[in-house]
Amino acid sequence: MRDGRLLAQSSPENLMRAYSTTTLETVFLKLAYQSSRGKDDDDMKDTTEHKDPSQPAPQPEDKPKRKYRLLNFHKFRVLTVTNIVAMSMKNMWKISKSLVQLALLLILPAIQVALYAGLVGGDVRDIKLLYNNNDTAPYKGNWFSRYYLKSLSRDIFDLESISTYQQGLEEIIDGDAWGVLGFEANYTKAVIDRYVDTCSDILSHRNTTNRRLIKQATIGVGIDSTNGFVTQQTQAELYSVANEKLIRKISIAITNSSAIYSLNVYLNLTRFVYGDDDFTFTDFFAPGATVLVIFSSAMMVSATSLIQERKEGVLDRTYVAGVTVIELIFSELLLYSIISIVQVVVVVAIVYGVFDIEQHGNIALASFIYWLISLSGLTLGLLISVGSETMMDVLSFSSLLANTPSFFAGVIWPLEGLPSGVRWVSNLMPFTYAVFAVKGVVSKGMGIGDREVYQGILITLAWLVGYFTLIIIFFRR
Repeated sequence: MRDGRLLAQSSPENLMRAYSTTTLETVFLKLAYQSSRGKDDDDMKDTTEHKDPSQPAPQPEDKPKRKYRLLNFHKFRVLTVTNIVAMSMKNMWKISKSLVQLALLLILPAIQVALYAGLVGGDVRDIKLLYNNNDTAPYKGNWFSRYYLKSLSRDIFDLESISTYQQGLEEIIDGDAWGVLGFEANYTKAVIDRYVDTCSDILSHRNTTNRRLIKQATIGVGIDSTNGFVTQQTQAELYSVANEKLIRKISIAITNSSAIYSLNVYLNLTRFVYGDDDFTFTDFFAPGATVLVIFSSAMMVSATSLIQERKEGVLDRTYVAGVTVIELIFSELLLYSIISIVQVVVVVAIVYGVFDIEQHGNIALASFIYWLISLSGLTLGLLISVGSETMMDVLSFSSLLANTPSFFAGVIWPLEGLPSGVRWVSNLMPFTYAVFAVKGVVSKGMGIGDREVYQGILITLAWLVGYFTLIIIFFRR
C-alpha cells in the first residue's frame, strides 16, 4: 500500500517470485517506482502470470475512474470538535518542545513595541556644537556672546571651544561635529552700535546700511543638515535663545528695560556644510533603510538553506561524497554572494534612480558597502541556520535580529535621539557603522579615505569574519 492505494495483492512468495527478488522491501520499491511512473497494474499482472502460470497471480486493485470536480465538497464537511482539539494539542506540544522558540513567540512583539515607544521620537540631545568666540569688547560689563552661549541648553548641546571658525567647519566635514558658531571681534560693541543706528534711522526716517557693522553683529553658523531631526532641533534652539533671551538681555543693558524696540539678532544660517534646505526626511532615511533591507533579506535567505537541506537529507549525502564543512560553507556563500550582487544593483537602481534620492558621492563605493552588508547578512543567516533545529527557530531568531538593530543603528531615529543610557548598544549592532559609511558616501560625498567610510568598511568585514569563524566552530554534522 502506498499513499492509501493498494499496489498489489498476493502471498509474499508469489510477489518475490514475480519481481525476481528475495525481499519484500525490494518488491515494494519496484511497485512504488512503477506506480510513480504511471505504469498499469495490468502489465504487472501479466508478468506474474508469465513467470509461473500454476500459481495465482497478484491481484492489483481496481482503478476507479477519476471524477474531476470543480469543488471538492468533502473538505467542507461539518467540523469535528474533537479533531480540532486534538490537532491544537499536537501543535502546542510541538511548540513546547522548544522553550526558546516559545519565549520568542510570546515576548518578541512586546520587545518591538517597547523599542518603538522608548527609542523612537525622543528629543535629540548631546549635539556636539563647536564655537569660536573672538568677542573682546564688553558693554557695561556685559558680554552678549558669552551670555548667548551660556543660555543654550546643555541638554541639547555639547559645547566645545575651538581656536578658529574654519577649524569648526573642518571638524564638521570630518564628521566629528554637527555645527559651529562664530562671533566676530567686538561682537558686543557691534550689536550696541547697530541698535543705535537703527534707532537713529527710525527717528530720521532714513535707511542707512552699514554692511561691515551688520557682519560684525551677526553670529556665523555652520551646520551639517544631513540629519533633519538634528538640524531642526539645532535651528529651533539657536533662534529661540537669540530672539527671546539675548534680545531681552541687550534691551536691558541699553535702556534698562526689557521692552524690545525694533531689534533683531542676526544668525547667518546660510552655511550648510552638508545638505541644504531641500534635504528631506526621505534623503535621511533612504541610505540606512537600504542597508536594513539588504541585510535582512540576505540573512533570511541563507538562514533557511541549511535547515532545508538537512531536512531533505541533502547534507548527509554531501558528507558521504567527501565534502568538508568549509567547502560546504564557501559554496553557500559563493552562490548567494553572486545573487546579492544582482540584488544590490537592482536596489540601488530603484532607490537612487527611480525615486531620485539625493546623492553626492561615488555610487559605486556605496554599492560596494551595500554588498559587504549583504555578505554579512548571509554569514549571520548561516550561523542562525547552524544553531537552529527547526524552521520555526530560524524564523524566530531571524525576526529578532532583523528588526532590533534598526532601532539602535540610526536608521529610524538619530542616535542623538536615543536615551543616553542605551547609546552604547548601537556600537554592538552589526551594521551601525555601515549605515554611517553609506550616509557619508551618499549624503556627504565622502570617499574611502575618510574615517567615517573606511571605519564602516573595516568593522563590517570584522563582523563577517566573526560570523564565519563561529559557523566553523559550531557547525554540526
